[in-house]
Formats: sequence, structure tokens, C-alpha cells
Amino acid sequence: MTDTSLSGIETAVIVMAAAQAVQTLLFLALLIGGWVLYARTRASLEREVETLRSLVERAVDTVQDAAQVVSRAAGAVNDTVSDGREAMQAVTSWASPLASAVSAPRAAAATAVWRGIRWWRRRREEARHTRALTAPR
Repeated sequence: MTDTSLSGIETAVIVMAAAQAVQTLLFLALLIGGWVLYARTRASLEREVETLRSLVERAVDTVQDAAQVVSRAAGAVNDTVSDGREAMQAVTSWASPLASAVSAPRAAAATAVWRGIRWWRRRREEARHTRALTAPR
């Protein structure tokens, strides 16, 4: 072999070694960059998750407060309805005999008034009809 052919092979091997070294350095830089990106993304996501957790906890507290208010309001309404029911029962118990004594004459008076109004309307319609038939044309 000649000296020139060995020097060409030597040069090729040196270039390949240098290229592999550069490739290894680039790969390591890519690996380190990916790791840094992963760490930053993970930290950012953890902060966002913590923020969302605090927002959810505040929302849960607000909903619980609202539920307590609604529960207290429902209890107050229930108490008011119970008081009203008791009052109606008390009024009914003492007013029932009075109502039955008063309602019969009232009903009779209302029926008489209604019959009088119907009689008056019928009489008025008959008078209009008669006037319409006897009116000059």
C-alpha cells in the first residue's frame, strides 16, 4: 500500500470521529434541552393544577355557603307554613260554627240578587226586541 492511500483513510477516520463527536455533542445538547423543557413544563403544569385546585376549593366553599343559606331559608319557610297551618286550624275550629250560621242567609241573599239581575236583564232584552219590531222603517 501506498502512503497516500493510508493518509486518505486516516483523514476519513479522523473526519468520521470528529463528526461522531459533534453528533454526540448535539445529541447531548438535544437531550439536555428536552429535559429542561420537560422540567419547565411540569413545573408550569403543577402551578396551573394548584391554581385550579384553589379555584375549585373556593367554588366548593361558595356552593356550600349557598346550600346552607338555602337550607336555612327552607327551614324558615317550613316554620312559617307550620305556623300558618296551625293558625288556620285554630281559626277553623272556632269559626266553623259561626260560618255555618252566617253562610246560609248570605247564600239565600246572593241567590235572590242573582235572580233579580237575571229578571231585569231578560226584561230589558224583551223591551229592546219589542222596540226593534215596532220601530218605523
